[in-house]
Amino acid sequence: MIKKNIFPAWGIACLVLSAFSPPMARALDSYDAALDKVKAMQAKADPVKQKNRTENLVNLKLRLEALKKGQDVNAGDDMTWSALAWAAYVGDKEIFDYLLSKGANPRRTDQYGISVFMRAAEGDNMDIVKYLVEECKCDPNEKDREYGITALMRATTCRRHEVVNYLLGKKASVRLRDKGGRNVLAYAAEGRNMEDMEMLVARGADLNVTDKEGRTLLMQASEKGNLEMVRYLVGKGAKVKARTKYGKTALIFAAEGGYLDVVGYLVDQGADIKARNKWGDSVLDIKTVDPAVKTYLRSRLKAK
Repeated sequence: MIKKNIFPAWGIACLVLSAFSPPMARALDSYDAALDKVKAMQAKADPVKQKNRTENLVNLKLRLEALKKGQDVNAGDDMTWSALAWAAYVGDKEIFDYLLSKGANPRRTDQYGISVFMRAAEGDNMDIVKYLVEECKCDPNEKDREYGITALMRATTCRRHEVVNYLLGKKASVRLRDKGGRNVLAYAAEGRNMEDMEMLVARGADLNVTDKEGRTLLMQASEKGNLEMVRYLVGKGAKVKARTKYGKTALIFAAEGGYLDVVGYLVDQGADIKARNKWGDSVLDIKTVDPAVKTYLRSRLKAK
């Protein structure tokens, strides 16, 4: 069974390059050797503190075991990920190179159009990312078919700072949007990535962008309870009273998450406690808001 991580016709140029110019001299010479390496990594991974990595290694191991039994090297698992995609995601260049030597297609995509390159951007192995961009000529601005998400967006969500810097240097655009209307800053907010947020803004990313539901970056940061990012966005002029097409405000998003520090800050900045959503409910009427937050907001109303 495939363990799902909590964190979605290619040209032949890359395949030709792989066949005639191997990226490095390999130490691995068999699937058994690759499996031994995965087992060694599993032994070092803390199953509690590194739960995601542990699950990813399990999935890579399952793929390698299937290949050892004779399955095609480009076959996918239940999630349609190839072994090469898992190696890129785990970030192991040695196993990645071994799979290339066995005929793995570095430009294969899964059922959602997510490429090996995009998984590498999430996996944070710069050697793999550079190989795919510089040797395989993967486009830094390519989007997956299902969601319209770029490698830069994925790296930003995962807080892969070195990858983000590299992709920007390769002219990855900060202005592209996914199919939901979100730009790369929305992914920085999703990943609580303040470091890259500031850099992306300096590169021209739009702080005032809204998605198709009218959600602002301030709303997304408030929903995540990221006070540092909320302060930054307000300081850059984000509208505290903005609403989605359903009438939700940043205050409502923060209150639903129980983030009292963010709630207090937004009220200090002029957020309207009495603002009502499309259904006529204020933040005090919404059942999913923590009672402690409602008590605090009522006290703020009385103090006015």
